Amino acid sequence: MMNLPKEDKPGDIWARITSTPRPSQLVPFPRNDADGQPIAFVRLEVLTYNEQQQANAAAEAEVRTYLKGDAAPKKDENNAGYEYARREALQKHLLWRAAKKQEDPRPFFAQPNDIGQFLTPDEIGALVQHYLVLVQSTGPMFGSFESQEAMEAWAEAVARSGQFHPFALLSREDLTLLATSLASQRWNSAIASSSPGTSPEPTPTSSETSETAATSGAGS
Repeated sequence: MMNLPKEDKPGDIWARITSTPRPSQLVPFPRNDADGQPIAFVRLEVLTYNEQQQANAAAEAEVRTYLKGDAAPKKDENNAGYEYARREALQKHLLWRAAKKQEDPRPFFAQPNDIGQFLTPDEIGALVQHYLVLVQSTGPMFGSFESQEAMEAWAEAVARSGQFHPFALLSREDLTLLATSLASQRWNSAIASSSPGTSPEPTPTSSETSETAATSGAGS
């Protein structure tokens, strides 16, 4: 059983949640000086849901302003060029909200357009990659299983703990891989304990299991 903390008043709980600093990481600005050293450091901070939605809305508005008239897609209309431009603009608006000064809560960039005007695509891409690594490494969602052994060890630890809520933190692909692996183990165990002479049907290989998970994710 999970050891639950002593229950606080609702206001105390919310105060603790809202006062806890969001994860952040100091990263080198992806441009070097004459000595080969980063010209600055940027503190990246994980965005809230509202901040990410604001970035999405800003990117959408910016691209629709560029693509006036027939170039802007209608509602529910697919447009590859528009989607590419929107994703590129979204990187800029995400970075403007996530990038802070090293020892200052103010934005590192004065405005989103400064990012597009003064940074190269590779520099923007490098900062975005830093941000995505920060989100994945500090967030509650489980990344991915590095091997079959790691997956089995994880499942055994969960079973021994009796706390099954960690399953909610797995991606759909990892849930599919785990379920397929456990089903194969269960089948092999049943065959091993059956009467002599029984011929077990082949079970999926690791590569077949991965292909099944990928097909399942692509079809959703």
